[in-house]
Amino acid sequence: MRRKKSFVRFALKPLMVILLVISFFAVLGQKNAFTGVEYRINMLEKKKMEIIKEGKYLAAAKAKLSALENIRKAASNPEEFNFPDRKKVTYVKTLKQPEPHTASYQSSSKSEIK
Repeated sequence: MRRKKSFVRFALKPLMVILLVISFFAVLGQKNAFTGVEYRINMLEKKKMEIIKEGKYLAAAKAKLSALENIRKAASNPEEFNFPDRKKVTYVKTLKQPEPHTASYQSSSKSEIK
């Protein structure tokens, strides 16, 4: 009986050490993965801030270009701003709801051969 206990203790100690080493490396791997995710989040936040900054810049440029003062300046110079001639303007009628297109052959009563 004494021999069984010593064999269990002899086998159990290395298993515990191996389990401890494996758990240490598992925790280390999880920490490394978490750090990688934090790095990617940081990069995406920087990219987001750059895009927001560019959007604000473009909105300011749009407001500047569409200012009434700039339009008046352009309208005062006939080379830059021309009003269209009413005779050359084409108006296109738009439908309120899209209608389905038919692609079938429909014979008329006039073209029937008797």
